[in-house]
Amino acid sequence: MSLAVHDNDLAGILQVAVAESVRRQGVGSAIVNASLRWARLRGARTAWLSVESDNDAAITLYRKFGFRDVYRYAYRREGV
Repeated sequence: MSLAVHDNDLAGILQVAVAESVRRQGVGSAIVNASLRWARLRGARTAWLSVESDNDAAITLYRKFGFRDVYRYAYRREGV
């Protein structure tokens, strides 16, 4: 499952999720590929996404599609 958005020449890939029972079977790659194809057919030329820095499986998947770090940021909560 994923949520993909298209805005002119940009595509955002959000909320990619794969059921635990079918992980490491190419499902994540198929989802990302379908999301990018959907956006490309609508005119997107560049894609972006965000991923938590400790999600190694997702980072490995996204790097296979050519995604790379552009910047990092941190969330902060008062009192923590």
